[in-house]
Amino acid sequence: MLNKRAAKTGSPQIVIDLLRISGPQTQASIARATGLSPATVNNVIQMLKEEGVVEVNRINGRDTAVSLISRTGILLAITLGHEGFYISTFDFLREKRANFKYTVGALENSPIELVNYIRKIINISHFDETQISGIVVAIKAPISSKTGCIQPWATNRMPAWANVSIINLLSEQFNVPVFVENDANLATFAEWTWGSGTKSDNFINITCSSQIGGGIVIGGRIFKGANGMAGEFGHVVIDDNGPICFCGSRGCLSSLISERALIRKINLDNQYENVNSLSDIINLSINNDAACQRLIRETGRYLGYALANIAKIFAPQIISIGGSLSRASDTLFQSINNVFIEQNLDAVSPGISLVASELSDDAIVLGSAAYFLAENNQGISELPDWMQSQI
Repeated sequence: MLNKRAAKTGSPQIVIDLLRISGPQTQASIARATGLSPATVNNVIQMLKEEGVVEVNRINGRDTAVSLISRTGILLAITLGHEGFYISTFDFLREKRANFKYTVGALENSPIELVNYIRKIINISHFDETQISGIVVAIKAPISSKTGCIQPWATNRMPAWANVSIINLLSEQFNVPVFVENDANLATFAEWTWGSGTKSDNFINITCSSQIGGGIVIGGRIFKGANGMAGEFGHVVIDDNGPICFCGSRGCLSSLISERALIRKINLDNQYENVNSLSDIINLSINNDAACQRLIRETGRYLGYALANIAKIFAPQIISIGGSLSRASDTLFQSINNVFIEQNLDAVSPGISLVASELSDDAIVLGSAAYFLAENNQGISELPDWMQSQI
């Protein structure tokens, strides 16, 4: 039950948050879950109904179900990284999703090129700019919450984006609300909304692929910290004598278990000179290659140390592991759990569930959609088929 002081001061938002997290509810269940009086709940529902935020549908002879309305035009969900742009359009009225990918070199990866590509998509999709209700940009880089720009130390692979406020750029060009978030934060929000962390009060997700990223959800909100840098798990230092990371530290998790780091380790043996991806390593491990299995176990130990320390600080209900590395879950999770036992984690912070993520490579894009709905006091409690990637 939510505290009574909060209930009195923010009743509409409390009801909206409950519907967004738990899906359609009867007015009686809303009153029980929030601690609001039945009369207050009735008044709040009537107000939200008049504002077009909720709809009320009869479910049997006596009860009605209150649900959020998610008819919100067309959303552009943009994933921006050094390799180019990935854009999905979500048409909530027609319940249709389309995906577009544009691979560019470092010189062409620029704000002007992104704006031009968005306009190209609008033209070939046969809708006009007035139908766009918002844009969410997921950046494969750390974002400063104060400036809205990529952190200066992370722009070496995206030099044209240095000191660029993406919110200002796109809102001026398209005159719609624009939200910019770190890609790992959005993947975490998707997993919390529709995947492995559903309905948990405190949730941590870590993504292990080409780089290592993570996010924290506390009380239904992404925890960003004072400067937007909370959840940068890839830059937790594990080994002071380890390789130098691109952030300038030595022995960060990213420098030890990212795709590039694992390929570098396995390629020290000429026998594996044709191993060019993390998927190659995982496939060999699954097929009982001893060296690759050892590498995955070592990776699990590094990850276990990082997660154990993080868990002692945040005490989450669930820790979810996503990205390509999660495919090696049996070997990886066994190694992580061994570290948890060594660190006595169950005594210090008991009851933590370690699980594999459920939304896979689509988590970032779906996180953009979930984030946009949440920012507009809307939500979809069950992920519909039409929103999921068909590619």
